[in-house]
Amino acid sequence: MERFRARWLRELFSLAPKSTRITFTIGLAIVLVLIFLFFFPQAVSPRNPYDIYDSPFCPPSWKNLWGTDTLGRDVYARCVYGSRYSLTAALVALALSSIAGVPLGLLSGYVGGKLDGFLSVIMDTFYLFPLIILGMLVSVVLGPTLVNLGIAAAIGIAPSFYRVVRSITLSVKTRTFVEAEKSMGASSSYIVFRHIMPYVSSSTSALLSLSVASAVFVVATLGFLGIGIPPPTPEWGTDLGEGRAGVATGIWWPSTFPGLMVFFAVIGFNLLGDALASIFNPRLRRL
Repeated sequence: MERFRARWLRELFSLAPKSTRITFTIGLAIVLVLIFLFFFPQAVSPRNPYDIYDSPFCPPSWKNLWGTDTLGRDVYARCVYGSRYSLTAALVALALSSIAGVPLGLLSGYVGGKLDGFLSVIMDTFYLFPLIILGMLVSVVLGPTLVNLGIAAAIGIAPSFYRVVRSITLSVKTRTFVEAEKSMGASSSYIVFRHIMPYVSSSTSALLSLSVASAVFVVATLGFLGIGIPPPTPEWGTDLGEGRAGVATGIWWPSTFPGLMVFFAVIGFNLLGDALASIFNPRLRRL
């Protein structure tokens, strides 16, 4: 089975246009680098992100590769270790949003009726509400902790999972082979896990990557606004916000490098998500 699945994925990847394969490779490379930084930051940066190594605002040099920040801490070390906190909050948001959005989408699409209408109204309300504003409200009410930031981002991302899963469920449950299974006495749980979930898993694989990108952006934005993970914790958005005051006087490095980390993280997950969407959805291919 595993050999067949691997062969099927290779054939599916080979059918994608060249531009999609390039996008997938670039996105995957960036994501793999971020994953390595997440698990092994000490292998890339021997310095401690909390220690003071030099005078404040030392420019980039061989001694301090990316310079020092407002307190004399190493910007490079803080960017490397910041991947742990930024990505952890994003992964918390991803887990919570998928745990809430996928089952509710299955339930709403399969049961239908008043339950579908009720859940759709609630999810559409959250979906239409600006993600950043929603994150700000939740962060202020619950407090700027790592888990709370993940919850703040998850509330805005869960409706995306709900809408995708609901539309797939509505489409699959009316197909002929599903109706045949029902006439033969198949249970609802069997139909959902045997026939609907395979479509859901393939379609949400791209959404997973795109959701991580959205969560990284939300967490960084909240940190930049001063309501994210509080200092001295190394977090890209928080460090970006602390360093912005020096930009007007030519001290660009404390804010530029954390900003670049956010940029590449968002770009990497977006490229990977777009490529997966094109690979798993034949209608998006351009052969």
